[in-house]
Amino acid sequence: MAGLGAPLTLIAARARRRPERFVLAALGIALAAAFAGAVVAEATLAADQSARSVLAGLGPLDRTVRVTWQGPVTPDVSTQARALLSGLHLGPQTQVVLMNPVRLSGIVVRPAAVYPLDRWVSPRAADALGPCRAANCPMLLAGAPLGRSTLSAAGVRIEVAGRARLSSPAPLGFTPAPASDEPPVLLTGDVAGLSSLPGLSGIYRSYNWIAQLPTASLQSWQLAGVERRLQQAQAGLMATSSQFTVDGPFDGLDEARAQASAAPRRLLLAGGGALAALALFVVLAAGGLRRDQNADLERLRVAGARTSQSAVFVIAESAWLSGVAFLL
Repeated sequence: MAGLGAPLTLIAARARRRPERFVLAALGIALAAAFAGAVVAEATLAADQSARSVLAGLGPLDRTVRVTWQGPVTPDVSTQARALLSGLHLGPQTQVVLMNPVRLSGIVVRPAAVYPLDRWVSPRAADALGPCRAANCPMLLAGAPLGRSTLSAAGVRIEVAGRARLSSPAPLGFTPAPASDEPPVLLTGDVAGLSSLPGLSGIYRSYNWIAQLPTASLQSWQLAGVERRLQQAQAGLMATSSQFTVDGPFDGLDEARAQASAAPRRLLLAGGGALAALALFVVLAAGGLRRDQNADLERLRVAGARTSQSAVFVIAESAWLSGVAFLL
């Protein structure tokens, strides 16, 4: 036998002689490939849905990235904190100054500044406030009632301009409750003004910059990268000064990743039996073809076929079978 056309002619003859065997094997391969592809696609979808379910259940605090500075703040400190949050492509930023409880006019209160304030309380209430100055600092009351509208001490005079309810615990790390043993919180939107009041200069305070992770738009395959960037940003900023701390939604991301990893495994276990049955069908169908193929290979050898011709016969028939399966 000369040339490589003879093996191809033999393949065509085999297909005409026993077409049902080729069709069965090709059909089995097509079904197995389609089912495997469907399982992989469903596994990806299940992972994404599981991760989204966990992320959707996270509360505002659990989604918050918080940069905290302990000590007097400088423009450079503020720039570093804002740059970290900007680099992580989070939601809108908020700056917070939260002071320790202080006694004014015999009442213990906790002054705080949140900017922008109208993001977290009623815009109408926030717009009613003016700048915070030592002579007069208008603030909103959140939490338990005071019983008076003016609080003062040397170097500070606070006018309670109204009541407000924070829409989220994210800015302060808690939500002041009307019926609580905790001191009521007084809110202003003037961070610089509250920070510079001489009457409160000796009160310990922390400076915070926060932004929330946009969990609604996250896909399961993005979680590892998001968590890695958070960790790198945390380590980088804290390395610049021990007065910085960075907190993020690491627990929520870990749980979402764990659920995303578990969901495909559960689906693959459920679909593995059916895939194994299809694979067995393919093996049985291919077994009949293999016996005929061995017989024809022996005939080729007896007829003087070269090794290359036998290889062409095996490879071409496999390719033809796969092509038919692909078309099916």
